[in-house]
Amino acid sequence: MVVRTCIQPGLVRAALACAAILLWTMTSWSAEPRRVLIVHAFGHAYSPWSDMAGSFRNELIKNSKEPIDLYEVSLDTARVQDTKDEAPFVEYMRALVADRKLDLIVPIGAPSAFFVQRNRQLLFPSTPILIVGADRRRIPAYSLTDKDAVVLLDLDLPAYLANILKLRPETTEVSVVVGNSPVERYWTSELRRDFEPLADRLKIDWFNDLTFDEMLKRAAAMPPTASIFWFLLSEDAAGIPYSQDRALETMREVASVPIFGMGDYEIGRGIVGGPLMQTQKLGAQGADVALRILKGENPSAIKTPDVIFGSPI
Repeated sequence: MVVRTCIQPGLVRAALACAAILLWTMTSWSAEPRRVLIVHAFGHAYSPWSDMAGSFRNELIKNSKEPIDLYEVSLDTARVQDTKDEAPFVEYMRALVADRKLDLIVPIGAPSAFFVQRNRQLLFPSTPILIVGADRRRIPAYSLTDKDAVVLLDLDLPAYLANILKLRPETTEVSVVVGNSPVERYWTSELRRDFEPLADRLKIDWFNDLTFDEMLKRAAAMPPTASIFWFLLSEDAAGIPYSQDRALETMREVASVPIFGMGDYEIGRGIVGGPLMQTQKLGAQGADVALRILKGENPSAIKTPDVIFGSPI
């Protein structure tokens, strides 16, 4: 006697589909995650670097087809006056990465990049590094190895003053809000040099030697033909640290004249618009490069254009 078993084609297709889904799920669960460490140079969320990191983090996770194990460490090296004082941060980092095989290190901004470059042989000599959000003038090509990639910005400093004069042609005086930490002293020097050609057209006051309370008093007493350019404030002349976002909002409340800002992250906090640094684009472009490195591309072979100011907003 012959026994025939009839299996309907629809059931066969359903069974195969279930098997495929089960196999895909098991493979996904068993896949080793890619471990990415984001390194911040400040001890708290601090604009613009925290905004770049937020965009990078979101785009990386959203666009990765592999699981991402994301670590973040916030140091305070941007305010360290002597690199010899970095030893506690190095020991902390060594403990953090001791039992983890990292696939990519991502320092956000130049101060973080400097710390990673100085200590990479002690911490992660063979791990690729992707520097995101530093200005091009701060990361020379000779400082990079064949394991490094960069997503840099190109700050057109004179364009900030040009925007003020375009929107407020009556301006005769500009006060520049900039702090007194090592990174801010660097930028004060750069701003002074790049603003020099406009010295005959504008009276420029510098706030880097003031306490924040003194800055607020100056901002509240400015004449109608003055403007304020808020560049960067993490630490005032008394060595007191500040959250940039809250400090900007505090000055906005008392300022007698409009405040112009540095980047798109300040829109909505009281600044006048214009062409601004694109923090969201820096983070998104960094995430794209990170995914290419995680897929096996040679970091030093990945070349991306510097991120310039966006269209005026």
